[in-house]
Amino acid sequence: MKKKNKVDPDSKSDDGPSITEIFQDIVGPSSSHTAGAVAIGNAVFQFCGGKPPSKATFRLFNSFATTGFLHGTHNGLLAGTFGLKPNDERIHDAIQLATFEYEFIEIENDESRHPNEVEIVFDFVENCKKQRAKIVGQSLGGGFVKVEGNKGSTAVAGNGGGA
Repeated sequence: MKKKNKVDPDSKSDDGPSITEIFQDIVGPSSSHTAGAVAIGNAVFQFCGGKPPSKATFRLFNSFATTGFLHGTHNGLLAGTFGLKPNDERIHDAIQLATFEYEFIEIENDESRHPNEVEIVFDFVENCKKQRAKIVGQSLGGGFVKVEGNKGSTAVAGNGGGA
């Protein structure tokens, strides 16, 4: 009879981080649609100097557009734009908590776009001047995202709590 090995989820190996370091708590229901959306929204929050934008238009493409509302994408994007993290229970209330003007535009079946993509055009104030910027974010799964700004910068990063 063979023995089954038990895996301690908090154990580390020489090969990298433990399972619980990789799979941290998030508010769901989806790591791509909710946690990834929060991470993309956080890129806007950081771009605005750690403040929410004064206005934002979210153009959701493909899967983000077709299933996004049910999977928490709208709440996740909004929550990220005012600095919430992927494990914050207030994500579910983000639509009610938002203090700025926003709109969502859903565009289905655009094969030129990533399946989980959003384009965010947002206004903010910097040095007492109203500014407008754009980012395009793609949720890659597991809370990892790719974000490109209107200045061409690209980052692929985890959201600090993806699963």
